[in-house]
Amino acid sequence: MKFTSISNFRDLGGYRTKSGGRTKYGAFARSDLPKTLTREETDALREAGYTTVVDLRTPEETIINKNALCGEPGFNYYNLRLDNWLRASFYGPWETALYYHMLLALTENVRAIFEVLAEAEGGTIINCYSGKDRTGTVLALLLMIAGVEDSEIVNDYHKSLPNIWPGMSFEELRNHRLVSDAEAMEIFLDMFREKYGDVEHYFSLIGLASEAIEKIRAKLV
Repeated sequence: MKFTSISNFRDLGGYRTKSGGRTKYGAFARSDLPKTLTREETDALREAGYTTVVDLRTPEETIINKNALCGEPGFNYYNLRLDNWLRASFYGPWETALYYHMLLALTENVRAIFEVLAEAEGGTIINCYSGKDRTGTVLALLLMIAGVEDSEIVNDYHKSLPNIWPGMSFEELRNHRLVSDAEAMEIFLDMFREKYGDVEHYFSLIGLASEAIEKIRAKLV
């Protein structure tokens, strides 16, 4: 789907799984913030079966820049924050630390997000501001639930690079903390598995019911 004001929207369908299958289209999509949408674009999302929006920004961010789908008829909007205060404290290998410590520090938030994803009827759009770090963390977990190959998870994350402000050089993107390095996601996946083993174990530790995981998996594969 093409939009006038969204540059980083893509469906999670078509990714290769370890079982040899492909993820389904229409279940989940990632996006940067839809600040403005034409009536035709909103109708197209509705007609494509999207009914739920999970906005990962802080409430303060949603006041400054409203999500165009908030309050739109036919869409259930949830503001379930994944705070980005970690940016200031964990810019060691900065991107990897952001994802990893987010999962360690914000377990209640992560559980609430995935409970909504499990129960949502129709397709769900997940966004933050750029559709990169916070959204990328949630999408990596979703793809792990589906049993997607790590190389596919890394490729999905890296696709955000040319989508964010097209025309900017790699160095310009890095200076603005907008780079989506493939290596950062590779390291994150290694760190995650070293600590938790698999995604099911992580979710059991944070209190997400196994039934919720199975509902999400059924939507994707």
